[in-house]
Amino acid sequence: MTERTCIRGDTLRFTVGNGGSTTGWTPRLELRRHPADATPLGSLEAGDGITANGSDWDIELSESVTRSLAEPGRPSLVYYQLRAAQAAPGDVKTLETGVIRIGRDTTRMGDLFIDAAGVGLGDQGEF
Repeated sequence: MTERTCIRGDTLRFTVGNGGSTTGWTPRLELRRHPADATPLGSLEAGDGITANGSDWDIELSESVTRSLAEPGRPSLVYYQLRAAQAAPGDVKTLETGVIRIGRDTTRMGDLFIDAAGVGLGDQGEF
């Protein structure tokens, strides 16, 4: 399972290969609080955060999406599955399954990070 990280309210961008040309394929990224959840929290489709780039899909979760997916005041996990389908019935492939760790909002001042839990310095961690 692939793991990606971002801060709540930041844009998350990543690229996933289609295993060949993207022509004729329709992507769909489904987001869930838990992998076994039957109903997704939401989804992205081509032109709505997913664009074709040769043999890859460029995914962009906007600031408003990462903000809405995060649980206020604490780090959140959101599971995702990127699938692509062709016009032929049943021709669907799963390209990537993973988890997005969404961290708390922070205020950045140089190398000083301030958040509701305390203060941290650069990559030194919080104290």
